[in-house]
Amino acid sequence: MSKTESGVFSDEHKRLIVGRAQTLLERIDAGDSLEPSGLSEDENEEIFEEWEELFPSEEAFERRLEREGITKAECEDAIASDKLAEDEPLPEWIEQVENLAAWILAGDPDDYRAPSTAADEPDSGDTDERPFPELSAAVGAYTRTRLADERVGKILSETAIEEMTSWFQIRFEERFIRILFVEFKTFTAAHDEDRAFADADDFEELPTEYYERFIEYLFTGGFVDLCQEYPMFARLVAVQIQQWVAHLEEFCERLEADRERLRERFSDGHSLGPVTDLKPLADDTHGDGRAIMRVEFDSGVTVVYKPRSVDAGETFYRVLDRIEDHLPLPDFKRPNYLCRDGYGWMEWIESAECPDESAVERYYKRAGSLLCIGYFLEFTDCQFENLIVSGEYPVLVDAETILHPYIIPDRKPTATGTSAVTDDSVLLTLLLPYSIENLASEDAPGDMPSRISGFSVASDPTDLEGVEYSVIKWPNTDVMSVERETASADRSENIPKVDSTDHPPEEYIDEIVDGFETTYETVLELRDDGRLSDEIGMPNAFETIENRLVYRPTMRYTAVIKSLSSRKNLHNGANFGATIDALSVPLCTEQVSKPRPWHLYEAERAAIKRLDPPRITSQPDATEIQRNGENLGVKVDASGMDRSRKRIEAATRADMRKQIEFIRGCFGKSPDPTRRDSVVSVTEAAQANDDQLLTEATDLFEQTKDAAFEATSGVYHWGSIAPKNETERLTVRPANESLYSGRIGIALFGAALYRVTDEQRYREFVLDTIDPIYDAITSKTGTATLYNHGACSGIGSVAYGLSTISDLLSDESVLENSVRLVENFPDEQYQDDTMYDVAAGSAGTILGTLKLYERTGDGELLSAAEKCGDHLLESRVETEGNVRTWKSFDDSPPLTGYAHGASGIAYALIRLADVTGTEAYADAALEALEYESETYSEAAGNWPDLRSWTNNDFLDQWCYGRSGIGLARLGMSEYVTDDRVTRGIERAVDGMPAGEIDELDHLCCGEAGRAEFLLEVERRLGKRRGEARAAIGTVLERKRRNGTYRTTAHTRQIPNPTFFHGVSGIGYTLLRILEPDALPSVLLWE
Repeated sequence: MSKTESGVFSDEHKRLIVGRAQTLLERIDAGDSLEPSGLSEDENEEIFEEWEELFPSEEAFERRLEREGITKAECEDAIASDKLAEDEPLPEWIEQVENLAAWILAGDPDDYRAPSTAADEPDSGDTDERPFPELSAAVGAYTRTRLADERVGKILSETAIEEMTSWFQIRFEERFIRILFVEFKTFTAAHDEDRAFADADDFEELPTEYYERFIEYLFTGGFVDLCQEYPMFARLVAVQIQQWVAHLEEFCERLEADRERLRERFSDGHSLGPVTDLKPLADDTHGDGRAIMRVEFDSGVTVVYKPRSVDAGETFYRVLDRIEDHLPLPDFKRPNYLCRDGYGWMEWIESAECPDESAVERYYKRAGSLLCIGYFLEFTDCQFENLIVSGEYPVLVDAETILHPYIIPDRKPTATGTSAVTDDSVLLTLLLPYSIENLASEDAPGDMPSRISGFSVASDPTDLEGVEYSVIKWPNTDVMSVERETASADRSENIPKVDSTDHPPEEYIDEIVDGFETTYETVLELRDDGRLSDEIGMPNAFETIENRLVYRPTMRYTAVIKSLSSRKNLHNGANFGATIDALSVPLCTEQVSKPRPWHLYEAERAAIKRLDPPRITSQPDATEIQRNGENLGVKVDASGMDRSRKRIEAATRADMRKQIEFIRGCFGKSPDPTRRDSVVSVTEAAQANDDQLLTEATDLFEQTKDAAFEATSGVYHWGSIAPKNETERLTVRPANESLYSGRIGIALFGAALYRVTDEQRYREFVLDTIDPIYDAITSKTGTATLYNHGACSGIGSVAYGLSTISDLLSDESVLENSVRLVENFPDEQYQDDTMYDVAAGSAGTILGTLKLYERTGDGELLSAAEKCGDHLLESRVETEGNVRTWKSFDDSPPLTGYAHGASGIAYALIRLADVTGTEAYADAALEALEYESETYSEAAGNWPDLRSWTNNDFLDQWCYGRSGIGLARLGMSEYVTDDRVTRGIERAVDGMPAGEIDELDHLCCGEAGRAEFLLEVERRLGKRRGEARAAIGTVLERKRRNGTYRTTAHTRQIPNPTFFHGVSGIGYTLLRILEPDALPSVLLWE
């Protein structure tokens, strides 16, 4: 058979391959051009159900169907239509597949066989040998024949063509290894089941008998079978061949057209010579399989070819060149560019070490300056792949995301609360390493920004969680196996080194800040005298360039594309299309608000269908977006130019200080090292009067509201900075549903203001704030808050919050669907809890569900509380003193205290015993108090903090120590009379010194929490009268003198709106002091 012979497939088979290679939505659009082939109804139904399961609710799926204008029945019919109709012409790609199959049938695998090394390495199975190289080499050889050899051969050396062919083969193997492996194992098992599942350790020399027979099978009809079994594989192979050929031929045409210009620009007019090496620089491609490539000429000149416009980079360095004349900082390195129409060439930037320590210092000053300019120019996605350390120069080698088009956070499929912090800060550049907490999104793991930031913190590889690939162990032997491994990022070129030793940025924070601050001051000066825009070109110089919109993190696209290579997806195009359609889910929920960018999603889908990450473009001064030069009919909410101008116009030294807090926090430093707050004693400050308390609470409400991003729907979204003592580096917390750091806590503050003032605006704010919680409660997928225990951060906090808000607003509708909180709570969570405590354990769930039970009387709520109580009874440990309590951490003894220790758990059980009448709960609570009593220090007048990882012997906070323990016992005293309770109250009240306030102000660990204890002592015991108000008055005076409250985030400029660590909790405490009988004690979950 000749290598160009066709006729491999019958017409029937070709129509089946073509039909089954149609994606889900292609089948929906196909109409009568497709017809059913008789595939089993069960398989069709399974495809439909898997598609439906992607959506969190039935309503969301109905929206998806409505978008396509079809019913469920029509959709099911479309899935069943998997054969191209007889009167329809066959597409060109099936001819490509047939020619390839004929080539392989005519080939001899021995012609493509490479020496095997896997059999010599039986211990680990790790080898550089590629799997199934005979097949990929045969496909690669066929693909080379598609090139216009005469023209390409004159331009590229044989080595360069081989390099590109090898790249093609590697991508073929990576994309289709999963089906090849499964088919090989199935083939082996059919002949010798024991061999198929044998272990490599069973053999002295690894056998290859069945592997060789399988390869022979592929070359004698097995490849044809593969195309029929996996129609999407056949289609994608044809696409990959077409893309590779078109890309290489286009490159050669452009190289020849530009050779003279390249010679003048990059070789000082000297001859370049032929291309001797050609190497793609990234795994992903854009623009229909086009790759950025390193091009090396025989003359030694090396350039980078980019199959897209490089005008943005050339303009960026031109602007940088102008502004550096005004900066008292070292000059930048400016790469050379050759800009062409729709593509371009760039000087190759070599990674290099710094010669000495002083060069490292200069590097980081430049880095700080670069960060500042990026901030003002809305320069996003400056991650590790786009920045090279070239000696003492940080060089950004990709500027396509400069003046990034702006889409408001609630129109993006990412955590909206995160955007509330990042979109208007230096974090937007992705030059800085930071983390995101509570990320309930598939877009990227929460620590991804710290792993891929442009300014890397280490040179060692880092795992890219969520991005996996298949690794073959003992390849090309009978016992080869497959493992899934996490992809990693090579950061070796993103950190300065001297003599191969890393010099991480946290050691040069002063230089980074100096570079940033100096550049910011220069921008202010140039702006104020009118030269920034006219002379420097910030941002006017960029008006006509092309830039790129990054709608989702690239990692999300990568993960979807990798998932498309599964057997299921390659077997049936309907599955393939449904997997891509997971990207549409946010557009069918309330996560993405109107007008939803459906045409943008359709452009994403069109690119990913061809295994390309989408490249969506715009212009800095425009709001329209395009793909491949065609307008998508979607507008962004603001142009990058408009955002940049407004940022420059609004720039102040206060904003500069705020951005420096972000910078320092990202490298684990105190956000404001110069902070030296005034010390204010209680005796110095007058007691706060009612007007002061209400005025300050109202001001704090406005600060809380201003810290939010208000969606077009009226819903508010917040982000905050996690307490510094809880994180290694700056961590953004998108507001979840919780009381601790989420919207329930903020809503409680608003509800309290409504109760005190009766102003309708506060009521409206509360209802808008809690609205997303109902979506979370009714969603099939739920959220981390609703699937975990706790009265601060878990389900208990939401149950309590909704109940209390309903009380404060006198609105029963707030409780709608609230019982579903426990209906949807996973049963295994009751037994899996190992924290046990109030903050994040079963005790907290008891407190929250009891409050909701008291409001609704629903028996499921009480049952949930009892399950938690029973779990606590079963989970006690016996101490050296022969009493039982709870141990939450392996490396610490059982803890004391309210939030995480015995007092809080005991309080919850006492409350549960009161409702149920089950004495065992109360007995367990009182026994735990015995343990806590044994730890009491008469000398300190306090209970110790027993956490192994802290340096604090004794604390006096709500969470740990005297104030919280005293408050918990005050709460217990309402339900039991026992010396263990009474004595603890006496110790806490008598031990708390008068006239002292905590160094922090917030509710969890600061004076607001202590004031809550003093207030309850005054109300319940008639003791320590006026001290709570005096303490709060002192806090207000300290804030007046210093300008801000003191919290564990240690920031002055970055607001924290949260309840336990931020200003909404402080505001609630002010209102409690003002109206203690009108507002419940949240810290007692009243």
